[in-house]
Amino acid sequence: MVMETDTIQPGSENDQHDTKDIFSRQAWYTWFEKGLWVFLFLVGIVLAAAISLAIFYYAPWDF
Repeated sequence: MVMETDTIQPGSENDQHDTKDIFSRQAWYTWFEKGLWVFLFLVGIVLAAAISLAIFYYAPWDF
């Protein structure tokens, strides 16, 4: 049948790029994407902390 060739069979030539392989392009992209989102999240936290500290430091009122 034609439909059997479309499915990925274990051990076939379509199964060469495993998701556990860090050096395959798709796995590297997902790791890079996760790292990019974590980096942007941490940058957002640092920016929020810096802005809030600057507001409290340059505020005209005293606590």
